[in-house]
Amino acid sequence: MKHKNFENWILDGNQLSRDEALLLKEHLKTCPRCRQLKIAWTASEKQLLHFTRILPQPGFTQRWQNNLTHQQEKERSKQVRRVLILVAAMMLMAAAVYAFQNQLFSAWAVSFISRLTSLFFAVSKFLADFNTELNRTPILYYGCIGLIFGMVLAFFISLAVLVWKVQPGDSSENQNEA
Repeated sequence: MKHKNFENWILDGNQLSRDEALLLKEHLKTCPRCRQLKIAWTASEKQLLHFTRILPQPGFTQRWQNNLTHQQEKERSKQVRRVLILVAAMMLMAAAVYAFQNQLFSAWAVSFISRLTSLFFAVSKFLADFNTELNRTPILYYGCIGLIFGMVLAFFISLAVLVWKVQPGDSSENQNEA
């Protein structure tokens, strides 16, 4: 008889005939693999049939129901967000199709380029006018303006250094007490 048949007899659980039971008993004496399978299967059946029932902690049902309600609310919120995103995407696509059919993209592009060009020319004109004014002003004015600006800047830097060096509580009285 084949080895597979013995494994099936061990795991099947059906009542064996007297001859089959004898064949299995003889085979188990000589085959360590099937003997190990029989021992493991018997122990597993014993554990399955004689399990200890573990009762849930008090309040388990209420916690589980609260968690279920919370999970359902989260899922509904996700669904609402998905629907809103889908509707927004559909509206954007519809607007894009409408704009494409009515050639609005080309009008927008032309308008954008026109405004960009106007801005470029306005900046260029401002810089040219500024350069013209600078060329009309005598050099002596630049020197005076630079000197005044430098003096004001030096005053503020000196003030900042003074404030930074003299901090509250650093007077000579506090140093004498220490």
